[in-house]
Amino acid sequence: MSSLPQFADLHKNELIIALCHHFSVDCYLSGSGGKIYNQPEIFEKHGLALEYLNYQPITYPQLWGGVIPNLSIMDVLFNCGTEYTRSLLVKGGEI
Repeated sequence: MSSLPQFADLHKNELIIALCHHFSVDCYLSGSGGKIYNQPEIFEKHGLALEYLNYQPITYPQLWGGVIPNLSIMDVLFNCGTEYTRSLLVKGGEI
């Protein structure tokens, strides 16, 4: 945050809201872990929609058997090749 010193003293929800307003966004997309600390009423009060990402790991063929979830897209590329990876990205995880 060193390039945005005006936010140095803000924390948690007030920091998120200030950053959203600074960058002119009207919706904050949070990971599901944010449900623990996000306060939806504060977001609503400030005119911000609060949405949660419902991430589901994608399974794909891995070369040495078994499945190790949550690896990077590079693992998909090295295990499955460029066409499979491109198709996965274009179709949003549905092959």
